[in-house]
Amino acid sequence: MNKKAIVIITLILTIFLFSNGQVYNNAKSISLANAYMMAATGSNAIYWNPALLANYTNNITMNFGIIPIVPVNSINIVNNSINVSWLNRYFFSGLYLTDEIKNEMLSFIPGSGLNLAGFANGQLIGMQVKNFAFAISLEVAGWGKIPKNVFEFVFMGSRIGDTIELSDVDANAYGFISLDMGYGKRLKNDLIEKIFESFSIGLSGRLILGIAHARPDYVSGSLTFLKEGIQANADTRVKIGLGGLGFSIGAGMAGKINDKIEVGLSFNNIISNISWGLLKSYEKLIIYDKLIEPDEMFDEDIDSLLQLGVVIDTLIEDGEKFNSQLIPYIILGGKFKPNEFMTTYFNLIQPIGENLINSSSPVISSGIEINSLGFFPIRFGLAIGGGYGIQWGSGFSLQRNRYSFDFGFYQNAGFFNHAKGFVIAFGHEFRF
Repeated sequence: MNKKAIVIITLILTIFLFSNGQVYNNAKSISLANAYMMAATGSNAIYWNPALLANYTNNITMNFGIIPIVPVNSINIVNNSINVSWLNRYFFSGLYLTDEIKNEMLSFIPGSGLNLAGFANGQLIGMQVKNFAFAISLEVAGWGKIPKNVFEFVFMGSRIGDTIELSDVDANAYGFISLDMGYGKRLKNDLIEKIFESFSIGLSGRLILGIAHARPDYVSGSLTFLKEGIQANADTRVKIGLGGLGFSIGAGMAGKINDKIEVGLSFNNIISNISWGLLKSYEKLIIYDKLIEPDEMFDEDIDSLLQLGVVIDTLIEDGEKFNSQLIPYIILGGKFKPNEFMTTYFNLIQPIGENLINSSSPVISSGIEINSLGFFPIRFGLAIGGGYGIQWGSGFSLQRNRYSFDFGFYQNAGFFNHAKGFVIAFGHEFRF
């Protein structure tokens, strides 16, 4: 396969799918590398720690993404192997791809394969009224895995008798709209007041209206290289659910120790479930078996060639309904304000469970906000863990009277050209 084709395939694979996010990103959270819990305000507190709703300083706040009718304020793209530096070194530098160089390229891809992901979320609108908040949000996510032996074939070719197993190919995608609510309340008693100047608890709930969810139920396949040609076999069953209904429940607590120190703890997606296929459910079954002969490999009508090997290709309506859950996670956070111009934040995020793209290992993060000008706070954050090594973020806000515009940028698994993923986010907030 020529170099141009490899570049195109690599670029497509690097940005192909969407990821399942653990926490609800916004411009401020990613600029602090997700050391954000004790900085959450307005309706954003629903997703981080609803107890913070009790500490309102404005009677009403409104939050939304880029513009109200485009409810995406955070886009996250990530993979576990390839970065811009990799592309620059091996493809855009004019380097001749010898077998030694190709093996070096392949060494960046783990034996488990290339994981790809992306995630988009945002609020159509979010509003806080005193210690109560509600929001209408959108979430679209998906992730997938391509076995390493596919790349070995692309880069190195094959020999007679070689077999490429495709059973490890995986993919998953979903989208939903949710109606989210949160409530925070301050507690007072003698024991609490001995430790905290103020202490609050909170509860959050999400009513999830599913758009669609597709996931493989069974995948098996292989390519075997013979003298007579390539023997291609595949047996795949995919579940598709249109329409869904579900819920998620979270809780939190937060305390102010003194004017400089605040701490909090939240439990997110403690209980969650989404039932898919309420409008329609399908099962797509494909069985393929064909010996592709050498003279057919150069056939320009590739669609006809693929169709010749189809043994079964059927869409079963009214298939089985299925369920999915959101990954639960715990956040322990702190806030330290040494002076009126600077605030530092600390978070420990511990997921309870994992999937193809989300690790169950904890993420430790810290961030700083500097606001010496009063109207232009800037933020920086650094995190480690979660299966992505070093992560960092930066951003700023433009504040004017009762309005602020927020921007954030974040990278994981490295810095700049060596990073393997990024997040970009925008946000607006009105305060009354």
